[in-house]
Amino acid sequence: MKKRNASMTMLRLKDLSATKPRIQVLDILVQSNSPMSIDDIVKETKGKIAISSAYRVIADLMDVNIVNTFQSPDSKLLVELAQDDSSHHHHLYCTSCKKATDIELDASLEENINQLINKISKSNNITITDHSFELYGECDSKNHK
Repeated sequence: MKKRNASMTMLRLKDLSATKPRIQVLDILVQSNSPMSIDDIVKETKGKIAISSAYRVIADLMDVNIVNTFQSPDSKLLVELAQDDSSHHHHLYCTSCKKATDIELDASLEENINQLINKISKSNNITITDHSFELYGECDSKNHK
């Protein structure tokens, strides 16, 4: 019940109607607490949401900044709950089990990255509005497909 309340609150704060598919997708993302593919989200609904509906829900949630998306190395769209602006993070992606994990860099490394971004921005006369930093590898899990 707690995750449902969190999902309803997120939707209300963004003036988005609390439809059953939106609540289901948000409940899954809140429960997961890590990035998921849309296919995995649909599987978690146990057939209650069609893939086309899931894409529409994700698009609606992106429009109001409730979720963010990024692409995996195998070109799958991964979805995660958006963080507040003060919490910037990056991703670690296992190419074997396809699991994405949020990682945070230490403050001095994050500052070095920001300085580099500013330098690139100035030298190329472009305003950089966002960046991502993903690491790819293979975990030690014995559960690889």
